[in-house]
Amino acid sequence: MTALATKRNPGRPRDLSFHERLDVALTWNERLNAQAKVGKSERHTALKLLMKKLIRLKTTGALPYKIFEVQAMMNSLGRYVSLEIRPPDIHYPTLDREVAVTFGIKPRMVRRCREELHEFLSYPWKEREHEALARVAFALKQQIRQLATQLMTPERLAKGEPLAIRFGGLWVNAHDSGYRGDTIQGPAPPGARCVYLATVRTRVIDSRERQAAYREVMAEHGVSVKEQ
Repeated sequence: MTALATKRNPGRPRDLSFHERLDVALTWNERLNAQAKVGKSERHTALKLLMKKLIRLKTTGALPYKIFEVQAMMNSLGRYVSLEIRPPDIHYPTLDREVAVTFGIKPRMVRRCREELHEFLSYPWKEREHEALARVAFALKQQIRQLATQLMTPERLAKGEPLAIRFGGLWVNAHDSGYRGDTIQGPAPPGARCVYLATVRTRVIDSRERQAAYREVMAEHGVSVKEQ
């Protein structure tokens, strides 16, 4: 933290440089986040104990199979931990005055710095855009994996073929079968279906051919598609 308090002549205060304004804004942000409140936590008690045991085994040079046993137990419990963080109760003008005293500037200048440089500030109780996208993508990936486990055999699932959920069903990318893919045989849960998602041909096709091929594939699996 840089001290900006200097003896100045009366009158209009000088403008702060970019680095000085950034220092003010980051200091304000750090003090605000330090007063955040911690809510409920979904940390598993057994997982915490297993983590301590794993660290102890690694530090003492235990045999690999003992470490693998502990890791398998942790994987069975699930390593996802959720911690709720709530915003602090402090008012922004109060924090502006505290930071202003530290740097020897006016609260209005502190407010101006944090408003102009808001892109550099972070708040742990707010979900950022890339975090929301990652959360949705992870949930979709888990849903696809769960549905594929129910519909596909372990051998077929181990191939790692591209999967997607389209129109309420699981679609498998057919590399060599063109538009006329075959369905995966085997029992399926009620309302679930698994078909091939046809890849685009090497030659250029127009939208009418693509729509006709799409209707043909869907008709083979008992799904009617209205012509557009």
